[in-house]
Amino acid sequence: MSRPNRRALLARFGTKPSLAATVCRILLVGLLAFAFWYPSLITNAATLTAASAAYQDVYSAVQAAHDGDTVIIPAGMVSWTSTLTISKGITLIGQTMTDSAAGTAVDNTIIQDNVTRVSGGGPYH
Repeated sequence: MSRPNRRALLARFGTKPSLAATVCRILLVGLLAFAFWYPSLITNAATLTAASAAYQDVYSAVQAAHDGDTVIIPAGMVSWTSTLTISKGITLIGQTMTDSAAGTAVDNTIIQDNVTRVSGGGPYH
């Protein structure tokens, strides 16, 4: 069986695409694939609830969280003597009880700041 000649193929399918056109097509397919899967990559935010309102439990939950996550501090009244530094894009919220019928909300997490301060108002490390 003989191979079709080049002229017959070009006449039937048109001209051969340039390298630039081929690269553009590949990039476009890659961009479309990325756009399709990207939302699933960024919507994996989680909600973590600390075991208690105690500093160590909240600290552990913050350390386990990733950018976009929410850490909930359970209801309770505690006194912290350490500074909690958060260096990632998370949301830290106290547990709140809501009554939709009455249209009210009650904050049930109270953290008293007992961190020693140095002159100038910053926390003492």
